[in-house]
Amino acid sequence: MMKKRYNQIIKDLNLKIGEVNYEVYLGSDIYFNKNEKKNWDIQIYQRIKGTPLEKYMFVSALVTIKRKEDQWFEDETEPIKIIGKQILQELRVEQTDSTETVICDIIESLKYSLEVDLILKNQYLTHDDIRELIKYYQQVSIVQMMLYQFIAGLSALRINGGDITIFHETIIQKKIYNVLEMIDIYENCINTKTISKGDVKKIFNLLYPDLKNQIKIMKIISNQEEDQNYDVALSFAGEDRAIAKKIADELTKQNYKVFYDEYEQASLWGKDLYSHLNDVYKNRARYCLIIISENYSKKVWTTHERKAAQTKAFLNNKEYILPLRIDNTEIDGLNETVGYIDLNQVGIEKTIDLLKQKLSS
Repeated sequence: MMKKRYNQIIKDLNLKIGEVNYEVYLGSDIYFNKNEKKNWDIQIYQRIKGTPLEKYMFVSALVTIKRKEDQWFEDETEPIKIIGKQILQELRVEQTDSTETVICDIIESLKYSLEVDLILKNQYLTHDDIRELIKYYQQVSIVQMMLYQFIAGLSALRINGGDITIFHETIIQKKIYNVLEMIDIYENCINTKTISKGDVKKIFNLLYPDLKNQIKIMKIISNQEEDQNYDVALSFAGEDRAIAKKIADELTKQNYKVFYDEYEQASLWGKDLYSHLNDVYKNRARYCLIIISENYSKKVWTTHERKAAQTKAFLNNKEYILPLRIDNTEIDGLNETVGYIDLNQVGIEKTIDLLKQKLSS
């Protein structure tokens, strides 16, 4: 139904869209990934079905997919694992998971501003539609990334002649005093169709003028959570739980701290799972063991966990993901050159012994 409704936009953007489904449990309002046929499958949170937000999110997702397939602007911040570190060095800011995340989020928001600009220029959505979408980001901008999306949306709206005065009160309430300077930077990116290191540094300095206190706060938070870190986080499909449980139980007997969902039922109760799991797999484990299977490749939550783990591996540029294959399924973004263990060849007991050796090294 959604594909038919927006078929003209899909054709206009020359996209290959696969299945579009509604999910009762989804960590975000919309999620998309490329399937084995190289088409893009889209999952939409059931809660927003039939609402205006569904339209805004679906069109935005289509343009993001377009950007991933055929980027129409210059991006001088790629590859991020190298450029991100350079930016932090040039800012003279300590390189931590927190500061690296900030840099990545700023870059993503600059890309988002160019996406919204394309949406408005091609009239896929109206000014009113974008204002409503910005209002949504305004409501959830307690989350760092959503604050950046909020500012990026304002920038694209203003440069396309839209009225942003209704957001002035929000800007004052949230004490984003440098917002007009930031909007100018975003608008410059839109005009030049270029994202540069300089743009990222300027936005970082405007958002965090008191860097010493900012880094101090990050360190305090990190120290408070230090005793909750894991030796290994397990990422697996529910159908492969028996394997995951065997590994988790054996490691736990040897006093290794393992993130395995059944061990965490009490702590997970009531948490925002999307944010919490992102934190665990990106920030709070020494290693991430991924049990690769056909079932794993099809799950929304395992994809979320894997992407968080890949972000850490990408930014830190060191071994973090430990692939354990139980079949020959290919996983998007998992480099074929990364060493893996084949469970069918090695067996569960030997696999556990090898993992113990890895954790002890």
